[in-house]
Amino acid sequence: MKHLLLPALFALLATACMTADPETIDVAIDEGDVTDARDDKSDAASEFHVVDVALPFDEVADESFRVFTSRRAFNDTYGFTGHLDVDFRYQWVFVYQAGSQPTGGYIPGILDITRWNNRIRFYTQLASPGNGCFVTQAESRPYVVVAFRKPTRPGAVRLSVVHGEIVNDCEPTSCELVDCLPHLICDDSSGTAQCVPLEPASCAATLCETQTYCDESTGTAQCLPLVCPAPGTVINCKMPLTPDRAPLCNPSFQQWVGANCPDVTFAL
Repeated sequence: MKHLLLPALFALLATACMTADPETIDVAIDEGDVTDARDDKSDAASEFHVVDVALPFDEVADESFRVFTSRRAFNDTYGFTGHLDVDFRYQWVFVYQAGSQPTGGYIPGILDITRWNNRIRFYTQLASPGNGCFVTQAESRPYVVVAFRKPTRPGAVRLSVVHGEIVNDCEPTSCELVDCLPHLICDDSSGTAQCVPLEPASCAATLCETQTYCDESTGTAQCLPLVCPAPGTVINCKMPLTPDRAPLCNPSFQQWVGANCPDVTFAL
């Protein structure tokens, strides 16, 4: 089960700038305040699709937001010689590189592309692996490539990026999100919600810590502290035993009391 936590409380707006190649447009980070433009109802969604393409590992080491307006520019930037399923007569390409990450499990995404007049805005997101995720322990350099409709006025277009981050949990952290089978109980004390067996009924399945002993006389195996009764105490262990006296009449407890607690006796 996967759950996405709340997005990180930031967004980054980037503005377009030309590189040495006019057909390659890098999008630089603007550290100023940003308003999520998707709240602007005048922004219309733009069609785009993810392009399945394998880019050379060495060429995607840095974080970047980049638009390519020609096949030549894309191929030259990445040293790419494979097939790119894009018709640059009608489409441009946007590449979001998440940069070098310490492990696998990082997922870059493009959530939306909006346009209004000559403004095009890309909404990107990086999901990092969270609680309970099993990931490869090698460096990764994730990226995503999309093709989108070429603007009608390429020379006047203004490009920007709004970027956010989330943590992708692979296991729930709260028992409120877990429905266990009848013979199991949910435990989230470790920070991960998991279904565990109900308290064992037998001491054979229970390992108690030092200075405690196991008692199953009440129908549930439980670890009780080894504490000396007051000197002169007589513990009634005659049958039938009541639930409050039964743990004190446990043979392990009797043996420990006999070795450690003076002037305590058991009435058998």
